[in-house]
Amino acid sequence: VLVYPLIGVLSGERYAEMPLFGVTPCPLLIFTFAVMILAARVPWWLWIVPLLWSAIGGSAAVLLSVPQDWALPLFALAAVAIARTDRRRSAGGL
Repeated sequence: VLVYPLIGVLSGERYAEMPLFGVTPCPLLIFTFAVMILAARVPWWLWIVPLLWSAIGGSAAVLLSVPQDWALPLFALAAVAIARTDRRRSAGGL
């Protein structure tokens, strides 16, 4: 919630022009990944839309010059890795 707009400020965007949490989908996606990580069990099919949107939002970093959106694919990878690690740990696996 705080880092996403900070990246925009550091890249030279004005506050009125930057995507903000609760208004645009990309910052909300980061929050969604956090909620999914904190949830006890999330069915695999609920990950489809956020993962697809992270790819779409990541493409906006290149196509629309939105530097904050470079974080979306990184957050997606981190969220999947954390969720898989937590699932293995809770199942008593590796």
